[in-house]
Amino acid sequence: MAVIELIGVSKWFGISPRVVALRDVSLTIAAGEYVAIVGPSGSGKSTLLNIIGCLDVPSSGSYRVDERVVSDLSAKERTAFRSVTVGFVFQAFHLIPHLSALENASIGVLYQGVHRKRRMKEAFDVLERVGLAGRADFLPRQLSGGEQQRVAIARALLARPAVLLCDEPTGNLDSQTSADILDLLDELRAGRSMTIAVVTHDPIVSQRTSRIVHLVDGRIGGPM
Repeated sequence: MAVIELIGVSKWFGISPRVVALRDVSLTIAAGEYVAIVGPSGSGKSTLLNIIGCLDVPSSGSYRVDERVVSDLSAKERTAFRSVTVGFVFQAFHLIPHLSALENASIGVLYQGVHRKRRMKEAFDVLERVGLAGRADFLPRQLSGGEQQRVAIARALLARPAVLLCDEPTGNLDSQTSADILDLLDELRAGRSMTIAVVTHDPIVSQRTSRIVHLVDGRIGGPM
């Protein structure tokens, strides 16, 4: 589990004109919490998620995970930290078309030096965890949208991350399949005590979480 803390975080791009995406954001996410980050398009949600996930760094302010100042790490150190701490699930599944579900899931630890045999065994175990053991040999085009998203979740879980970040994880799915994915996230949180943050426009998704954080024009506009 991980405690996430942003202190006075701002993020801007360019110089003239400067485009400000986040403005003095202070936010704490407790270990094991399930948080929705909501707001209109352009409010800074994805930028905030990228900073939490160590894909980007603040222009000012501080970002800490378990009291470690992640925002001060070098790019190489952030990559190493991200690989063992954070899992990502996106609206687009980002599966490799010519690889099976099992091979796609195994990519989650491909760059961690895990031996192929062990990697495949662990990938199969996590596919079984998300209900896809019977589809392990299927290519992405042979899977439904919900099944592809389950493979993407399996890939994210393979490294046993402390934090799972989801960017519109049900955006490409129908209502019933979306409900199934949200049920899976509930199970993962209960079973692994995982910290989960979800960016979403969908009130059905945000209502399933334990807390909703509102972003408006790059600022926290709701409960913290």
